[in-house]
Amino acid sequence: MTSTLFLSDAVSALIPAGSRLPFDDAVLGDTILNRKGQVRRDAGTVLSALDVSGDVVACLPLSATTCQMLKVRAGIGRQVNHTDVSGALERALGQAGGTNLAVVSAEPSQIRLDGVPVEGSPVGEPAQSFEMDVTSFVSPLPFLADLEKACEEAGLSLQGVMSSEEALAASLSAIDDARLPLILCDAWHTKIVQLNDDSVTASVTVSVGAGHLALDLKTAFALDDKDADKCADRFLYDRCAEDDQEKVRVAAARLEELVEACRQAADQASIDFHDAVLVGLPPTPLVTAAFARAGFQVSGPGLRLTRKDPAILALIAGAARLAEGAVPRAATTAMQLEAPRTKVTALEWIRRNF
Repeated sequence: MTSTLFLSDAVSALIPAGSRLPFDDAVLGDTILNRKGQVRRDAGTVLSALDVSGDVVACLPLSATTCQMLKVRAGIGRQVNHTDVSGALERALGQAGGTNLAVVSAEPSQIRLDGVPVEGSPVGEPAQSFEMDVTSFVSPLPFLADLEKACEEAGLSLQGVMSSEEALAASLSAIDDARLPLILCDAWHTKIVQLNDDSVTASVTVSVGAGHLALDLKTAFALDDKDADKCADRFLYDRCAEDDQEKVRVAAARLEELVEACRQAADQASIDFHDAVLVGLPPTPLVTAAFARAGFQVSGPGLRLTRKDPAILALIAGAARLAEGAVPRAATTAMQLEAPRTKVTALEWIRRNF
């Protein structure tokens, strides 16, 4: 049985195979990541403290995957068959990745026959031309190598990885009223994701997160971690006293920076950000007003949250369902394609195939 290892800037969580919401048997521990999103040198020790072993599929943190949008085109002049679809996906994968990057997953986001978008499978349809847009997610090989090493040191066998975008889509598959795109705010990173039904059509990450508010307050006013966190919460919920105005100005400046970074990133990625669901920050009047000034009308969180976990752990539900096989993975997923047991190690398999 395969468990799910969920990684974020704030926490590492292992969800045993077969667990059900609200994951009362989940094991929570310290994050294995530094503020830059890299695997800490003591990551193996941190994971060992979870006191678990066995096979795991890791849901990668927001900072560990980059979205690449790929386009392929082919002349057909007959009915489309399964080989046309798989061949187009294979050609797209040949364009994906890059130096020291591995393809974590890829799936068609839109197929067009003779320039007309097709709903459902195109197989059997006559066409002169076949076009496919493919959404792929890549992750740095050094990061995956460090993650695999940390798992080995902790007695865990890394059997696969998934992007946080995949986990998000799976989490949303059971929710009817979620509005898109979504803004996912972790401690040190924020990801903006656009979906079409259950498929990711665009994703972009910025290196500013909710934790920076508390960090700024800690640095500027010589606060300890606990007091800085409390002060940041008071600011976000607009509960600061009159003598906290200097702290309010510091926190407000960082919130404005986060919102502006989101606006610029969404604009560059051509994401329609005017109406979004916010996860990881409370949708208080102060927060929603800051986003509104940048053109975001945010509500949230729109995802089921557990009582004791950070908001970002809402993605755990989808990650666990994917790891268990309850939700189909993307059309092509590194480490989890056909005959995964034939690989020497997960990373060796990626190097051979991508």
